[in-house]
Amino acid sequence: MKGKRPLAEVNSLGGTMSSQENGRLNMTEGRPHLPDSSCLATLLKHWTEAGARDESPISARLRKPPLGLPKPCDKEDKVRSQTPSNRPDPVPDFGSAALFKGSLDTYSIGRQIGQGAYASVKLGLDKTSSHKVAIKIYDKVKMMDPHRRRNVRREIEVMAQLQHSNCVRLIEAINTSKQICLVMEYVQGGSLHGYLKQRALRRLEEAEARRVFVQIVTGLQYCHAKSIAHRDIKLENVLLDENREVKIIDFGFSTQTVAGQRSRMFCGTPSYMAPEIVARKEYSAAQADIWALGVLLFALLAGSFPFKGITDKDLYSKIQRGLFDLPVSIPPLARALIQKMLTIEPSRRPACSDILKHAWITSESQAKEAEEPAKHECSSSLVAALFEKYHYQRKPHAALCGHSARTWSRPHEGKEN
Repeated sequence: MKGKRPLAEVNSLGGTMSSQENGRLNMTEGRPHLPDSSCLATLLKHWTEAGARDESPISARLRKPPLGLPKPCDKEDKVRSQTPSNRPDPVPDFGSAALFKGSLDTYSIGRQIGQGAYASVKLGLDKTSSHKVAIKIYDKVKMMDPHRRRNVRREIEVMAQLQHSNCVRLIEAINTSKQICLVMEYVQGGSLHGYLKQRALRRLEEAEARRVFVQIVTGLQYCHAKSIAHRDIKLENVLLDENREVKIIDFGFSTQTVAGQRSRMFCGTPSYMAPEIVARKEYSAAQADIWALGVLLFALLAGSFPFKGITDKDLYSKIQRGLFDLPVSIPPLARALIQKMLTIEPSRRPACSDILKHAWITSESQAKEAEEPAKHECSSSLVAALFEKYHYQRKPHAALCGHSARTWSRPHEGKEN
């Protein structure tokens, strides 16, 4: 009859039932009319019987268990669920078991002291020694990307090699069923970023900036000597302990390369990225670290960043051009060093050893060496002058005390004691 089509022609599930077996779907003026209740009962009966005979899509749906009941599975399904590809692995894709030692039960875990994109850092207490530790925790559910798992494995392998006073020390790595935990030494202090925020104009005096910067370069020089590049040097990844000593942290983007090997990974913090990274070119990771050092030194002395942009695209464009303004507050020798480190051509940037030999770094030690003889000379001439002035008054002790008071306490000038 015109206007009627078999159900097999309109079945969206792909069933192969005949129109004679399942009835017809009447179409009148383009609109479907549902069959009556008796027809529905017949359809349900035939579908149920068909489900016992074959595995058509419709019968498969009818065989689904009610909600709340476990899905039926045969012996083959149970065997398949326990194959090596699905069986839980004590160290799944995070490296060999030799990297992981100890147990998390050794530590009491307290408040959170840090948070990153992939991990959180919590304060811990070693139950045996009562020493505080920092525990960096990676949740495995966030590590589904194989690339992220490789980064975590590389971070552990790199930190296990570092034994330097200016690099945070890894105590042990622990693998649990749900987490990867890196137990590190606890640094009683804040980040260099937080320290700058507490200072006037958010910058350091030249002498203090030099002292902090030298420690950062020294720690990074140690890493580069082991062919390890940090790739995320920034204010937030430098901690200051209670004695204002530097600790470089967060080796999550670090890499260890062989001589001449280039990196391709686009990583780091935008404001500190080198031009070759934002241009998506292959690059030397160590030379990219030097660029980040230049940005960091600029921030220490100026209280701001050399490159700024409304968007990342705008920022990257300025970085690739390498154009920036140096505030007058930055001393001339420091300016020269910053310009050397923020050179667009990577091969022209100085190595860490060259930075430590720069005039701005060595000027403080030279000034101290020149200051010591001057002090002795001044003391000798001062004693001779005082002796000559007060020799006939026989009051050398009173004169020395008076001069000392004027030198350090600045009392009112005039009368002699």
